[in-house]
Amino acid sequence: MSTTRVLALDALVRIEDGAYANLLLPELLRRRDLEARDRAFVTDLVYSTVRQQRALDFVLARFSSRAEAERYIIERELECARRGVHRDAA
Repeated sequence: MSTTRVLALDALVRIEDGAYANLLLPELLRRRDLEARDRAFVTDLVYSTVRQQRALDFVLARFSSRAEAERYIIERELECARRGVHRDAA
C-alpha cells in the first residue's frame, strides 16, 4: 500500500476512534514530507470518506451477505472498504 494510502487509513482509523478530522489530518500531514499532489490526495480521501460515511456504510451493508456484517468487519477492513467504494464511485 502506498504511503499516502497508509496515511489516509491511519487517519480514518483514528477518526473512527474519536479524533477530530479537522485537527488530526493537518497534524499528520505536517509530519510527512509529501508533495502537494499527495497531500491533496490524502486530504480528499479522508474528508470525502468521513463526509460520506453513512452512505458508504449503507452501500457496504446492501452488498454484504449479511445485513449486520458491518459489526463483524474489523475496523481497518471497514475503512479500506469505504475508501475503495468512495474511489470507485468518484
